Amino acid sequence: MDRKKIIYLIIVVSIICLIFSVKVNINTYQDYMQSTGKTRALFGLSELKFSYKYYFGIISLIVFIISANYLRKKENRLLVSIAMLISILAMIISFFRVWRICI
Repeated sequence: MDRKKIIYLIIVVSIICLIFSVKVNINTYQDYMQSTGKTRALFGLSELKFSYKYYFGIISLIVFIISANYLRKKENRLLVSIAMLISILAMIISFFRVWRICI
């Protein structure tokens, strides 16, 4: 497989992880807004059902490491930089509670 095709595959995987991470954060926000009283106070426990979002963050971390390796080898710098940027954004959205900004 050509290195350029691998870089495009890395970009696609990063975008997919980003989309799913945003979707999980939207679902978490919707569940929070529908909860009341004690459920809202203890929402951290209810949020555990969305713990699969960390898998997307781990995949994004792996993609970031592969992209950094390509950047170190001085491959197509623009595409690799785009892949790294998207994977960093996907990691941020996966590992942090971005949905709390909307409250």
